[in-house]
Amino acid sequence: MTPKRVFAIIMGGIALARGYWYISPDTVPDGLSTPSLVPGGLGTWGLVWVACGIAAIVGAFTKHQNVTMVPFVLVNLLWGGSYLIQWFGEAIIHGTDNRNWITCLSYFGLAAAVLTVIRLIDPEEVRSHSRGPHD
Repeated sequence: MTPKRVFAIIMGGIALARGYWYISPDTVPDGLSTPSLVPGGLGTWGLVWVACGIAAIVGAFTKHQNVTMVPFVLVNLLWGGSYLIQWFGEAIIHGTDNRNWITCLSYFGLAAAVLTVIRLIDPEEVRSHSRGPHD
């Protein structure tokens, strides 16, 4: 199993864990007040996270694992953006600072890491292309 496939499985596990927590959270974090407005609240987003996790894990066993990581990247960007907006709003409107900018960076950083890794070339990919289309 290639490092990219292992990475996809790990990221899928993270998405599953997040999704499980969001399905029925005790409280809504301040940084997620906007996404929680969708019908079903964070429970709906929990199912989205679970779907992203399943896609990443299943995709790790296909030759298209890069494509199956895109939803994971998008939901991380959405979460990071939500925390960024909340942090910025608190700083501008109330003149207070909170730690949501750190959470924002965590989500954006994870999205950047995934985008970086899926662009790497595995030896397995090189071998399959070097044989040519008719081999």
